[in-house]
Amino acid sequence: MKNQRHLGIDRQLVLYTIVVSIVLALINSTIQSYLTYKSELVELHEELALLEDTSLSSFSSSLWVEDREQLFVLATGLLRNPNVNYIAITSNPSNSQKQSRSEPETILELGEMTSGDYLETRWDLVHDFGSKYFHLGDVYIQTSLSPIYQQLTHEFLLILLIKAIEALLIVTCILFIALKLVVRPIKKISQAMADFNNGPIPSKITLSKRWFHDEVVELSDNYNACIDHLELNYHEMELAKQKAEIANQKKSEFLANMSHEIRTPMNGIIGISALLQDLTSSPKQLEYLSVLDSSSKNLLNIINDILDFSKIEAGHLELEQAPFNLRTLIQQQADLYSLKAKQMGLMFECHIDENIPKVLEGDQVRLTQVLSNLLNNAIKFTPKGSIRLSVTLTELGAEQATIHFSVKDTGIGIAKDKLSNIFDKFQQADGSTTRKFGGTGLGLAISQSIVHLMKGELKVISELELGSQFFFEIQLNNSQQALATLPFSLPNICDFPTAGMINSTSAEPVETIQTNKTVLFVEDTIVNQKVVQIMLTNMGLGVDIASNGIEALDKCLNNEYDLILMDCHMPEMDGYEATKQIRARCKWTTDIAIIALTANVVVEDKKRCYEAGMNDFISKPVTPNHLKEVISRYLPDLSLDTIPNSIDGTKGQ
Repeated sequence: MKNQRHLGIDRQLVLYTIVVSIVLALINSTIQSYLTYKSELVELHEELALLEDTSLSSFSSSLWVEDREQLFVLATGLLRNPNVNYIAITSNPSNSQKQSRSEPETILELGEMTSGDYLETRWDLVHDFGSKYFHLGDVYIQTSLSPIYQQLTHEFLLILLIKAIEALLIVTCILFIALKLVVRPIKKISQAMADFNNGPIPSKITLSKRWFHDEVVELSDNYNACIDHLELNYHEMELAKQKAEIANQKKSEFLANMSHEIRTPMNGIIGISALLQDLTSSPKQLEYLSVLDSSSKNLLNIINDILDFSKIEAGHLELEQAPFNLRTLIQQQADLYSLKAKQMGLMFECHIDENIPKVLEGDQVRLTQVLSNLLNNAIKFTPKGSIRLSVTLTELGAEQATIHFSVKDTGIGIAKDKLSNIFDKFQQADGSTTRKFGGTGLGLAISQSIVHLMKGELKVISELELGSQFFFEIQLNNSQQALATLPFSLPNICDFPTAGMINSTSAEPVETIQTNKTVLFVEDTIVNQKVVQIMLTNMGLGVDIASNGIEALDKCLNNEYDLILMDCHMPEMDGYEATKQIRARCKWTTDIAIIALTANVVVEDKKRCYEAGMNDFISKPVTPNHLKEVISRYLPDLSLDTIPNSIDGTKGQ
């Protein structure tokens, strides 16, 4: 094939000549039709002018004497003209012999007004009486242009048909040649390329014998060479894909196991720390316990950031949709961070738009996480000055409300050349920022991803040494559903930095009140059994403990309880299966709640809990106040004295 003469494919494709001839035929037909159209309009205007010359005086005389019968006769005769579709005669009362009328009057209408394109003509009816002219009224005539359009269409199609027949004769000859030289080979190549959708490696192309080595042959040879290269790469990529999938699966399993294994002992550390703070009165011991509690929660926050980032990278981060009170949520944040700001010597201001609907639908936990990240950063990077949290309603629709959130500070600010990557993962303004203020560099990246899932975008305005303003705008669905009894309910708030502040803001210890209520606590870890048992006992509750699902089912078959706390991952029978068995075999559980108390934190695990028959969800580590707040929803006799109240109204420091 290399010895064949080369003949360019451009000489074989003379079809362009036919295309040009058709385009010229269209242009010719269009010009001729346009000239005919203009000619028809001129003739129509001349005919209407002739009608005006012959009929105007008669109309004026008849209107002067108000001879309506004669006007009808004249109008009927005018309407017989094929170019007249509609005629209307109106009188001018100011120049009428009768002065009783004050408004123009349509005294005659004949024909039907056309709905398409039309030409309208108006004749002034003037009567000369004693060298004085009286404007008696008007004759309005409407002429349809449809007949002209129909005629033009027929002429246009006739001209186009003649030109198309001429082009067809040429096309027939050219297509025969082009079909053999171009169309069939190209179609074969196209079909081969279409095999990409049917399998990883398409088939090669084999062309019929050709006299010349042209572009089609070169295309076929190059395509076959690409298939050989693709086949080699595919096998390499398939092997790499399998390795990557295995590695990604192991990574996900490792992170899930790491989260579970770390949260389990952290539950003991944080729980015991909280219990000891209620038992000791020594200022020094309280200080040590506070450091222990704060360090534990900081470690937990870092773990949460890493897990959230992993879920975001894998595309597994999902949002929940549930009704909540946004104003109360913001007020809670304002109360928490105003205390922290005050400790740092900073002013804290909060503005909440009073027009924000009371009940909205969205993921309040993730929204709290974003606001907590922004407020924590604002306090961290503001040595002196003030911080302002602002939430405003920008638009209220029938189904959605658009809310604008803003956190502004007077801190160290961000250089302009650093703003472009401030939302990148593992990024801070510079290395000195990390050394001085700490942090993983994941908070803003995670917040940006959450805001993106909420159909918004987190933005920043900042100047070095002058402060920063982070803001975003999202849409939340309006909701008519009733909220929980508590004004602010965050089922998973212990997963985020806010948890530490909520749970550490406790009231003075109260005297334990015996409630005669018994709780079955199902947990396989001895440390957690002891910690939660103490928490429940301090609430005045009786506690029975089961170490796995089988033991829990056996206890439920022989005893009745007022509430069940269920761990999910246990040997022999896990919490999901145990809940299903208990619900199915113990009819008395219809009226009691089963609450998940687990180290699992992903949304899928929470859904599995509800599907198994559980009523609520608590993620480890758990503090006494949070445990008590959740249990009190199902045991109304339980006192809530140690649960911090939310703020009413806008809070500022």
